[in-house]
Amino acid sequence: MQVDKTVDDKTAQVHKTAWKEAGKVFLLSRLLFFTATCFSVYVLPQLSAGYAQQLGYNVRWRFSTPAVNQLVFSWRRWDVNSFLNISYFGYKHTPDVAFFPLWSLVQYLGGLLLGGIFPNSFYFAGLILANILFYFVLVLLYNLLSKDFDLALARRALFILAFSPYALFFFAGYSEPLFLVLCLSVFLLLRRGRPADWWLAGILAYLAVLTRSSGIALALPYLGMFYYHYLRGTRRSETSWRQKLSAFAPIAFIPAAILTYMFYLYLIKGSPLIFRVEEETIWYRQFTWPWDTVRLLIHAFSVNTSLIIADILDVTSVLIALLTLAPGWTRIPWHYRLFAIVLAVFALSFPAHTLEPLTSQPRYMISIFPITVIYAVWSKNKYFYRVFMALALAFLVINTIFFAGNFWVA
Repeated sequence: MQVDKTVDDKTAQVHKTAWKEAGKVFLLSRLLFFTATCFSVYVLPQLSAGYAQQLGYNVRWRFSTPAVNQLVFSWRRWDVNSFLNISYFGYKHTPDVAFFPLWSLVQYLGGLLLGGIFPNSFYFAGLILANILFYFVLVLLYNLLSKDFDLALARRALFILAFSPYALFFFAGYSEPLFLVLCLSVFLLLRRGRPADWWLAGILAYLAVLTRSSGIALALPYLGMFYYHYLRGTRRSETSWRQKLSAFAPIAFIPAAILTYMFYLYLIKGSPLIFRVEEETIWYRQFTWPWDTVRLLIHAFSVNTSLIIADILDVTSVLIALLTLAPGWTRIPWHYRLFAIVLAVFALSFPAHTLEPLTSQPRYMISIFPITVIYAVWSKNKYFYRVFMALALAFLVINTIFFAGNFWVA
């Protein structure tokens, strides 16, 4: 009993520390975004006519009301508008069915609490909820890594994730924070492996798939942890078939999420597969074998267009992620590996059939949290950590300035 009490006390202390460490990193990162946004709205337009034009900014505004509006709405860019439209109008605009519904639904509920005025209530709800969810991402990540590694590594991982080059999508009203908080919750539940945990993990995985279709990647770590808890060595004989069945059955929630969305689309659009049709015809994304994605890239680089810089940035970001996984493969638990490889392959299997095949891929890569873990492992070397964080911070600031200025980032 004394041993159990000691373990419980240590666990409670780790949980308490997680809230504090996450809070520090969260506040520092939000301060960075606020500072970079102010610079983008109040300083940079005075220095660059091209940036002011892209921002839609008149340099004579300076600190007047229009400039304040630019500051307030500088994060209402790109996919944020699609999520806003879905939150208020549903899927009235058919191409929006390519965006899975849960984040828009959460944003809709938040917008109602803020008055239900379109678009402002929903825009502010999206910003607030995305940031609250990211704080929980940091708390969950710290708790998970403190169990699978150590406290020092968990703390480094928080900084690496919060200040990664594309972490701005954890600040804007995108679906990434919700998706990642659900995935990390599933990992924590599967690691603990109590009878009720499997059902809760299945339900949260269901919600993850309804947030992003790539949530189906959770099926492999689910199967892997099921093997670990129930089929490995002597564990096979230590549990009954009823226990095994009860733990295995909730995996059905993962494909059920896809079927749920398909049934909903059938009811409102008359076609359960219309999301795939719209992805192919409007967003130019269709299933492609990874080697064919390489062929698309070769073709894109053979054509001299204004997208060549974007292609270089996309390829560089994706290659860094993949080349991190390769040597870091043995440094992370095997169920982390399963999740990482499936997410990466899934993303690369749906390129854009345009002259920017890897558009948005750098953003998709930030959800592969095992890559962050690998960097945290390597960051035990203080020189690597300092150089890595300096480069990451520089690119994060640049990306934030571009995003706030209405330039496409990812």
